[in-house]
Amino acid sequence: FTTSGNNIGRTLSPRLAMAYSLARGLNLNASVGRYYKIPPYTTLGFSMNNKFANEELEYIRSDHYVAGLEWLPSGSLRITAEGFYKKYDNYPVSSALGISLANLGGDFGVLGNEKVTSTGQGETYGFELLFQKRLTKHFYGIMAYTFYHSKFSGADAVLRPSAWDNRHLVSFTGGYKFGKNWEVGLRFRAQGGAP
Repeated sequence: FTTSGNNIGRTLSPRLAMAYSLARGLNLNASVGRYYKIPPYTTLGFSMNNKFANEELEYIRSDHYVAGLEWLPSGSLRITAEGFYKKYDNYPVSSALGISLANLGGDFGVLGNEKVTSTGQGETYGFELLFQKRLTKHFYGIMAYTFYHSKFSGADAVLRPSAWDNRHLVSFTGGYKFGKNWEVGLRFRAQGGAP
């Protein structure tokens, strides 16, 4: 569906991660990486006059920067605090509306079934606190709180809150293992309102 995706040199995604032990059970972690993602298939498959209208789209590029602390108070408990920044480039923008697809879709409608350009920019930044209890004996669980901002630009190059700029996200996944292969699990998620 695209003319630019066949060149591996244009979508190479290098990554680097480092960890430094500050003290026993306390680590400083950092990573940086570039990621490419193909635009949505609804966008790539859109045709006008029996021709694919969006063949010239570029892969969406995002550069990620993450740094934080990891504390391991015991063999089964892990606590992390991380800050992150993500920069987006080549994001699809509606040719008719001049709006980034990231600012259009937070519902269940069809998104991107139109002529678009790869001119959008974006950024997401924030921090996350995570508590993880690995399975020992019977209980396991992961609980996280994330605070973030997510902004994308349209044809006017002005960054505006994206459809998923909910600011707050709390999630929990956990369970308890009984004997004889019985297990009960719980999943919970709460997030702030959409912009």
